[in-house]
Amino acid sequence: MKKGKVILVLNLDKNRIKNYIGAHTVLEMVFILVLNQKIFLYNNPIEMDYVENHTL
Repeated sequence: MKKGKVILVLNLDKNRIKNYIGAHTVLEMVFILVLNQKIFLYNNPIEMDYVENHTL
């Protein structure tokens, strides 16, 4: 991850959860943000009570 400049997260539907992003993927996304790299999501993030939408 340190060598790349961008990551693409494939947040596909999983077990009836729309645009699922798992816990490990979230941790990797935080690491990428710390490195000031860009993150692109394959699908739009869903709106949840505990999630704020931020431009990444």
